[in-house]
Amino acid sequence: MQRLVLKQMTTLTAIRSTSIFSNSKCSKHMIHASVTRPSARLSCLCSCSNKARYFPGYSMWRHPFFVLFAIIFPPGAPAWCACIDKQQATTSVPQIREGVVRATSCANSSGEGGTIQIEVLVRGKRQVSARTFYVGSAYVLSLDNSMTFDGQTNQGLGVATGKGRDATGMHYWKVTKNGKSMLDLGEAPGLTSDRFRKGFFSALVSSTGNYQPILYYYAVECDTLRAKTAITFSPIDENFYIVNLMDISASGSMRRRKTTQISTKEGDLCMTGKKQCM
Repeated sequence: MQRLVLKQMTTLTAIRSTSIFSNSKCSKHMIHASVTRPSARLSCLCSCSNKARYFPGYSMWRHPFFVLFAIIFPPGAPAWCACIDKQQATTSVPQIREGVVRATSCANSSGEGGTIQIEVLVRGKRQVSARTFYVGSAYVLSLDNSMTFDGQTNQGLGVATGKGRDATGMHYWKVTKNGKSMLDLGEAPGLTSDRFRKGFFSALVSSTGNYQPILYYYAVECDTLRAKTAITFSPIDENFYIVNLMDISASGSMRRRKTTQISTKEGDLCMTGKKQCM
């Protein structure tokens, strides 16, 4: 099943270049706002099962059929143009003066996932936008503007995707202070800035097997959020945990660096970010 969405929008260009956010030598796809032409453009969002594809717009005025189509079926009028299970969310952007992020999610034909369109606006004018995907029929759209990067110079933005063991997955971007560029940092569990480790972000994730929860520590490396270390908790009894500090390789494998024993009270404070674990 296909759905076509007719709308005016700013054309975006994905440019592979050295990151403008740091001195890293790593290359990264970055989204920049391009010049908006006054002519209307046709954008097609084709959904098939859990997949979606975006096709860049074409100038309507060069194609008489599109002009006639737009007159007969103005944007938003036909029933098949409607967004299925539409959700919207808006949040301010503290690091961008008069900045706002607006997100809209639409389900795909199966109802088990869909797409999320994110827009950054400054003084009410759209600067740049991006798209990601979510999973799950019970998905709830939410935004996180609590993270900052590069000494609080650039704004972090997280959008819930419903992925992961606890369905707490987020897709993260770094937004420049002028709101005109977005760097895709990738996906991670819902992160919180760590109060004890500068430049790190933590996430507590449930686990099975030898460990109960695992506390992951992420940092931006090569313009991507990567899990660097983790702390695992194994209860001995109701009063104590065995705690392991683990190093995480680029491939995701873990290697134990240190093991200690802490009280249940200390472990609970550590898991909630109120106490340094090790």
